[in-house]
Amino acid sequence: MANHQEEETFQRIVAALDRHPSLRDYDLHIQVKGDVVHLQGVVDVLADKELVEGIVKSVPEVGRVVNSLTISTDGKLTDEDVLREVEEELAMDWELRGISPAVKGGVVYLHGQAKSLAHERAAVAAAQRARGVREVVSRLTFPGSCDNATLKNRIERALRTHPGTSHLPVRTAVRRGSVILQGMVIDQQQKRLVEEVAQSTLGVRRVINQLELDLRME
Repeated sequence: MANHQEEETFQRIVAALDRHPSLRDYDLHIQVKGDVVHLQGVVDVLADKELVEGIVKSVPEVGRVVNSLTISTDGKLTDEDVLREVEEELAMDWELRGISPAVKGGVVYLHGQAKSLAHERAAVAAAQRARGVREVVSRLTFPGSCDNATLKNRIERALRTHPGTSHLPVRTAVRRGSVILQGMVIDQQQKRLVEEVAQSTLGVRRVINQLELDLRME
């Protein structure tokens, strides 16, 4: 039997999922044990599986998510079918048309060159929207490799020139394409925006967002 805190967390999860109309038709089974949430059920595409997990993780008191959701294929989709659907999803975005997918056992492998980390994530997200995809593996390469100092300057210039981040006291540290963001922001929206600006910077391979919330900045 769930205790009061587990029941409260469960209700918060249900409410958070209900705010997404695209998920309402799914019969999701949610079990809360302490701060661990177990997810079971069937969804149409990998993108929805990732979306459910992301929503659940954002709920207060949730520490870990065990995502056992499965992807429906109706038993009809071959790798060739999946490949065609992935190609269609990529073709819908002009910026992604230079990326070449391959499929084996429902796993999609992305080949080609990504302009930035944000570009790579857009390609992965597009592939996840195709039916029958169990996993997406990026083998994309990146242009713009540079030393740590040059990359740090690029990121800080991008943050200074963006109207939504120019006033924020953000510190950056860079090592081999990985960027650590530190400092204080007002809310989650600012935190995400800083991360997005960093992800869009040429040469960035990974962003570690350690920004903290400080309501005194309001």
